[in-house]
Amino acid sequence: MPSRLEMMWNQRVEEAFAASDCPAARKLELEASDYKGPLIDTHFHMSPLWDAPLEADADGGSYERDISRGNFPINLPILGKNITMTEIACRLGQEGIVGVFAFFYVESERPGQLRPSLDVVRKTMDL
Repeated sequence: MPSRLEMMWNQRVEEAFAASDCPAARKLELEASDYKGPLIDTHFHMSPLWDAPLEADADGGSYERDISRGNFPINLPILGKNITMTEIACRLGQEGIVGVFAFFYVESERPGQLRPSLDVVRKTMDL
């Protein structure tokens, strides 16, 4: 039986990959001389997994609580809260990006956080 902490991290990874409706991209009018081939994003920082303490999931008194309520004092993309990997993958695909050199935030400081961080990397590669 997973611990409460393991269940929390599993849920946060699951939320990071929630389905996205993937709205249509706007059509750009390109000039004849514009490059129209495949694109590779060579420096993409992936959003971090929400790493607030367990108390923030309930009613913690912190920045993480503000994020959970939809109040973003600074506009940071947080996986599973205001952006998902499915949305990121959708947008990259819409822009014609065929490859990404991605930098993932893998955290090991908080108890139990290394495995979910690596799960995000693995699931993103599968996506």
